[in-house]
Amino acid sequence: MQSKRSQSEAGPNKYCTFTPLFYHTHKSSTKLIEMAVIALEEMEFYAYHGYYAQENKFGGYYLVDVYLNTNFETAAQHDQLSGTINYEVVYEICKNEMLESSNLIEHVALRMLDKIAENFTEVKKIKVRVSKLNPPLPGKLKRTFVEIEKNFEEVEKML
Repeated sequence: MQSKRSQSEAGPNKYCTFTPLFYHTHKSSTKLIEMAVIALEEMEFYAYHGYYAQENKFGGYYLVDVYLNTNFETAAQHDQLSGTINYEVVYEICKNEMLESSNLIEHVALRMLDKIAENFTEVKKIKVRVSKLNPPLPGKLKRTFVEIEKNFEEVEKML
């Protein structure tokens, strides 16, 4: 059965029975993306964090996950790094914070969040998870983790 719509109404494919949103707007300046997520997952580090002396002496493996809510539509439309988050910089922030020994991974996660926020003011929300692999507990345990999140839009509303 043939559609009653003309080819121009049907979008780029004459057999299409609907007009994809992208077809009409991909070259326009209309903002379609309100928010998007940039994530760096399972960054692995060997570091010396922990309350107990053995953790500071021998160290251990850690995974770090970072989720950044931002709008990178302009960068996506123009295929340019400007207008988005350079995740190489985010990685370096995490790496540097992992190098600084702390008693608590909670403290490490907060330092990461604060440094990322300081470097990328356009970020609307940040979530950081720091996982300690094979923590020194009396039993089999794959990992422990802390996760912190800050929503800067909510903070702005409160001010």
